Amino acid sequence: MFDDGFGFRTVLRDGFGEFSLNSENTEFNFAGDYTSWWIENEWVNPRFEQEYTESPLTEIPTGGGTTRPNDNSVRRGVHTPLTVETDDDTYLSVHESNLDDYATLSLAPQSNSGTRKLAAELAPLPDGSSVQAASPHVTPWRTVQFGDTPGDLVESQLIPLLADPLDGSALPTDGDSVDTSWLENGRKYVGIWWTMIAGNANWEYQSDGALEDAGRESSTVHPRCPHRADETIHGFCQ
Repeated sequence: MFDDGFGFRTVLRDGFGEFSLNSENTEFNFAGDYTSWWIENEWVNPRFEQEYTESPLTEIPTGGGTTRPNDNSVRRGVHTPLTVETDDDTYLSVHESNLDDYATLSLAPQSNSGTRKLAAELAPLPDGSSVQAASPHVTPWRTVQFGDTPGDLVESQLIPLLADPLDGSALPTDGDSVDTSWLENGRKYVGIWWTMIAGNANWEYQSDGALEDAGRESSTVHPRCPHRADETIHGFCQ
C-alpha cells in the first residue's frame, strides 16, 4: 500500500515445480462507466504504436479473435496502462510492475456486450499458453495508481518502487559503484520507422523493383538531416 495506490502479486513458492499458465484470474470491477483512455491489445504490429482512444469503459473492444503468427485465440481488450477518470474527478491507472519471465498484461471485458468488469488477458506464447516457468516464481505486480490530476499519475513512483533494484552487471563501474554519470536526459531522436510503418518505404531491399523505396538507406536519411539540426534533435534511429 502507498499513499497514491497499491500493488498485489501471486507468489509460487519453491516445491511447486515446473508449470504452465494459460490464464490469470485477476479482475478489476469498476463502480461506474467511467471515461477511459486506452489502446487495443494488439499483440503484433502496431501493438503499442497506436493512437489512444477516449471512451466510456463499456466501449472497450469486446469479443474474441486470433493473433499472428500462429492464430492463437485471444480476447479483445486494452493494453495497460488503462487510465480512468471517475465521477468525482479522481484519476486511476491500472498497470503492472516488475515484469520478469511472465506474460505481458492486458485487460479484456468479461462480456461481449460491454461491461465495467475487466479481467487479465495474458500475451500468448506460440504454443497457446502464456507462461512457462518453474518455482520459486512470482507474478508481476498488478498496480492501481490514483491522483487528483493526470500529472499525479505521471509523477507517481509506485511502479519503480515495486520493481527490483537496478541490476548494474551490464553497466560500467566506478570503483565499487555502478557508474551512471554518462547518462544524459533531454536528448531527442527521430527515425524513419513511421515511413515504413505507413507503407511509404520498404523494411529492406526486397527486389530490384523495390530498391528505390527501401527505407533504411542514405538517400532517405540525408534529406532529413537539416531539419534534425534545426530542431536540435540529437540523432537518427533506424
